[in-house]
Amino acid sequence: MVESRHARDHTGLSRTTAIRLLETILTHADQLERVDRVSDIDIHPLIKSELEKSFLESLRAVPGAQIQARIVRNKPGFLWRSAEVAWEIAPQMDVAADPGMDAPSIPDFVLYPVRPQQSRPVAVFLDGFKFQADEASGHTRGETG
Repeated sequence: MVESRHARDHTGLSRTTAIRLLETILTHADQLERVDRVSDIDIHPLIKSELEKSFLESLRAVPGAQIQARIVRNKPGFLWRSAEVAWEIAPQMDVAADPGMDAPSIPDFVLYPVRPQQSRPVAVFLDGFKFQADEASGHTRGETG
């Protein structure tokens, strides 16, 4: 809640919405957990492991880099910028089989260059390919059968 003499400085803010949100939080107060840092709160539905969180943190730690939430290929993802390059980062993206790839897969992340003429997409498997695919059967993580 913000107190201000100038309502024009806070367009889009709603006292009613703020009260409703606080009431919802207080209604569930017995379910709240204390955390040391806000960054400890898992807010991304597709980030599955500590390795994946660490990967994003390492991108965030690059000097001069910026990472922000963004919809990528119709899913929650990120935009990462550093110097002259920018990549869209899509977690848990289905990658179909094609002539250059024998089996479909679901990499932990696919990085898509914002300027496709500069590079090709990059699939990132953080926990190793053996966790992504069963070589004998050709099945990949997320498939059934």
